[in-house]
Amino acid sequence: MSNMTERPPIMDDKPGQMSYYMFYTLLEKAHKNQEPREHSSVILIFLAVGVIIFVAVTIALGIQLVYCYRTRQIQYIIEMQDAAREKLMTEQSSSAELHSPRDLEQFIVR
Repeated sequence: MSNMTERPPIMDDKPGQMSYYMFYTLLEKAHKNQEPREHSSVILIFLAVGVIIFVAVTIALGIQLVYCYRTRQIQYIIEMQDAAREKLMTEQSSSAELHSPRDLEQFIVR
């Protein structure tokens, strides 16, 4: 058997066992029927999933950043209102001129 593509001779080893020829024939048919595998489609699927996950995480982090920024702004506004209210209370105790919310607005603007 000089050539590997050459079929081995027909011979049965033992009764009940498949011959080399039959095994070789089945192996050859299986090899011919096998479709070529497309690895590029699998890579593209993984790449697409990775891009989708990256975009989702980026959007989530952006939303979180905006939320934290807005929360910090709101917290600053509340602190300023509390400071203005405290200042108003100290001045209101000394002078009873500021009673309405309009007076409070003008006081905060000053």
